[in-house]
Amino acid sequence: VQVKCSLIYMDFEGRSDGHSMKSIIKNVAPLKL
Repeated sequence: VQVKCSLIYMDFEGRSDGHSMKSIIKNVAPLKL
């Protein structure tokens, strides 16, 4: 979980535009379910 959070945080730092945010949510949402 910690690694996943770090990866998401790095992605937000690099590019926090709407498209990348949607991609992150799409990739993380199935893992949570």
